Amino acid sequence: MIRIFIIILLFSLNSNAQYNDFGVWSNFGLSYKINKDYKLKYNLGYRTEENSKYTNRIYNEVSFEYNLFKYLELGLEYRNTFYRNIDFTYSNEHRLNPTLVFSYKINKLFDIDFRSQYQIDFSNGNNDDFYISDDIRNQVRFRPRVKLDVGKRSTLNFFYEAFFLLAEPNNYLRRERFSLELSSEYIKDHNIEIAYLYQYNLNTTNQRFDNVLKLSYSYNLN
Repeated sequence: MIRIFIIILLFSLNSNAQYNDFGVWSNFGLSYKINKDYKLKYNLGYRTEENSKYTNRIYNEVSFEYNLFKYLELGLEYRNTFYRNIDFTYSNEHRLNPTLVFSYKINKLFDIDFRSQYQIDFSNGNNDDFYISDDIRNQVRFRPRVKLDVGKRSTLNFFYEAFFLLAEPNNYLRRERFSLELSSEYIKDHNIEIAYLYQYNLNTTNQRFDNVLKLSYSYNLN
């Protein structure tokens, strides 16, 4: 896993991309378990770009999760985002994400999960008329993830995610994302996550490669 991460990092630093950027993604989250099958979550996110000099977006997200049975979870997320345009104005976007997650514990050290997500973005830009966003609309996202237990309520996680844009006739692969994460709940109910993400767009004239440092904190209200 570490070897894969090093390969990704070296590739990102030596890429001949048209645009190679660095940003920081920070998240604050709250979760509340209604009972053994139902959970509510809230996330506040802030992202930067242009070598972390400018705000990329700020969003609020609420989600509902239902444990269908031992290995399968259904979810629905709603996200309201303010994102920066090229001319430094801001637009408002609304997103719905129906989600299906399959998870399985292989042994004491390894867990795997597979998330499929249907992403629909609605945007009203600078007016009151809603329309489907031209940038990211009707995407399907697939994310397999491996978790390694490293002790003291901590895991080292690696995932790959593929984004397919369904608005195109060939349903082409639009974006790929890789991440290596260290997640820890060393203090009960307090989870801290540090991650490196690398992503790039495909089948577009605006080729972009992103290197991201992600910092997250979440608190369990139960």
